Amino acid sequence: IADEPVISGGRCRFPLECTRRGPGDVGDAPAERMLVTVRLEDAPSGGFRLVYGSRILVRGRIERPSTARNPGEFDARAYYEANGMTMFLRVRSMDSIRILAGEGGDWWMRTLVLPVRRFLLRQIDRTTGGDEGEFLKGIMIGERSGLTYSLRESFVRSGTAHVLAVSGSNVAVIAVIAFMLLQFLRTNRWVRASLTCLCIIFYMLLTGGQPPVVRAGIMAIIILGAGLVQERPNTLNSLGLAAA
Repeated sequence: IADEPVISGGRCRFPLECTRRGPGDVGDAPAERMLVTVRLEDAPSGGFRLVYGSRILVRGRIERPSTARNPGEFDARAYYEANGMTMFLRVRSMDSIRILAGEGGDWWMRTLVLPVRRFLLRQIDRTTGGDEGEFLKGIMIGERSGLTYSLRESFVRSGTAHVLAVSGSNVAVIAVIAFMLLQFLRTNRWVRASLTCLCIIFYMLLTGGQPPVVRAGIMAIIILGAGLVQERPNTLNSLGLAAA
């Protein structure tokens, strides 16, 4: 399982790095990346604990994402392939999944990033909850799976749907808070810049590497690095490097 599973509307969805497809089809490297959707209505008692890094054996129906049928229509295949997904895997129930190994994936994701993400989500549910809590999850760490259809539609109709996503301004807030806190602690400029860069990288991982955050994070790191070598940062150059 290549990312934290998301539960919404009676279904669980997660990306799967597929190393075997069918009897005897085994490769050294991942064959492809699939988006798995599992129905949860018929989950067995106790269920399975599906988490990032688990190695699983799953049975389901494989499909290719559909292409645009009319000019200008949304092209699901192009969209998912741009995000690294080549196939859909539809799974009837949790009975069709068997966990082979519980721990895998990158250790920093398993031990640092995802525990912090889960803690933040729990705290928002405990202290805020409801539509307000789901909105807060969206603007803080980009978790929008719990937003109701009516709330999404309201933002779309008002032309403000972009506020539901994390953006470069989030990176600016994180960078300023970290930098000013380290400045208050009277650390030297190398320690300040280095630790601020680490905070930015951690936030990039926390939000799932969403493009606006990655772009702004790279630009912020370049600007901090320019300050360390006493060079005046060039905004266009930093934007160009982020794009590359």
